[in-house]
Amino acid sequence: SGKWLPTDTTAQREAMAKQEAKNLAQSLFTSEMNKAQKAEAVFNYLRLNVPTYTGAATDGIYPTEAFGVLVCKKGSGAGYHAAVKLLCNEAGIAERDAQNGKQGVDLYLDGVEGLTAGWYNMDVANGTYDGPRNVL
Repeated sequence: SGKWLPTDTTAQREAMAKQEAKNLAQSLFTSEMNKAQKAEAVFNYLRLNVPTYTGAATDGIYPTEAFGVLVCKKGSGAGYHAAVKLLCNEAGIAERDAQNGKQGVDLYLDGVEGLTAGWYNMDVANGTYDGPRNVL
């Protein structure tokens, strides 16, 4: 999406990720969508458009950052987590961090507040989302 250089600083990458989240929000969300539908749109977008990255962590993709997911379109657990936080912020959805603590699994859950009472857990890396949905 945006142009970037391997010499970009963490702050520059974060700024590019935030801008990309704003751009994506314009195409992902409509004013008619409720929070649950927006959360579903975030999950489906990331699952369909951002494959899990298996390359070297030092090759300039930054899969563990929102930048890697939103700009480079390659992700890992921490990167998906950071991207969901940015997209939820753009959607006006409250989110909170949680880790389920499974050993050997890089699992980050974003609790997504839906229209009804309660929190929904979203784990893009492993393809699970317990919110109301028509999830792909």
